[in-house]
Amino acid sequence: MSKPVGGYARVTMAAVLAVSALVGVGMGAVHVAAATNATQCTPNVNGTWMGTFQGGGTHGNGAVTLVITQKTSLPPFEWVATTAPNNTPIAAGHGVVHSDMTFHIEGNGTEGSFLKKVKADGTLMGSCQAPTFGSGTWSATYTDGTPPDSGMVEISMGGTT
Repeated sequence: MSKPVGGYARVTMAAVLAVSALVGVGMGAVHVAAATNATQCTPNVNGTWMGTFQGGGTHGNGAVTLVITQKTSLPPFEWVATTAPNNTPIAAGHGVVHSDMTFHIEGNGTEGSFLKKVKADGTLMGSCQAPTFGSGTWSATYTDGTPPDSGMVEISMGGTT
């Protein structure tokens, strides 16, 4: 294959993907290409996110609040999770939101917390500059010997789901 000249290879690939989309072939490739060819945006998740989580274990259901601080260096954000009624911090860690609006967080329980490790993956909705809602899956291990648990989480910017 010869070397592309200027932006020719990108234009040709975009044209091929556009034609594929029109005839209904390669929809998954079009979605991936659209995310990678779109203007690169770093989703702004800075602020307070509140929501609920559901799981099958002893500690597996309830309300959660994440206070997220966006960073300009890696990792892209840090978070602290608290629970009602007195907003006691139970875990803290770091996370990332990709330009396709998928997220990944992981962290550890705070001192005195029943949580040992926690992580979550999912998708945010809303605009890239101002996502408003997210849903995904979570998993946790505990310091008190409770078996590991996992489940679903829904969270929204500044409010409950």
